[in-house]
Amino acid sequence: MKYFGEGLSEKHKELGKIIRKKDEILQAKSLFLAIYESLHLSKVVGTVPNEVNELIKDLEENEYVSCKKKSVI
Repeated sequence: MKYFGEGLSEKHKELGKIIRKKDEILQAKSLFLAIYESLHLSKVVGTVPNEVNELIKDLEENEYVSCKKKSVI
């Protein structure tokens, strides 16, 4: 699986190898969180600016896709 971001494909491969191993659960959690934080804006995950920030830094408000929740009632 290919990811946006430096080194994320390798992290995903490693996660796939260890995610079901009880003795490696802490490492699996750490890898999952590393992948997660790399794929979200830094202000969402509380980290330093990353590639996602760089990707969207010059977008205008009208260039974002807006999804409003529809009422099911």
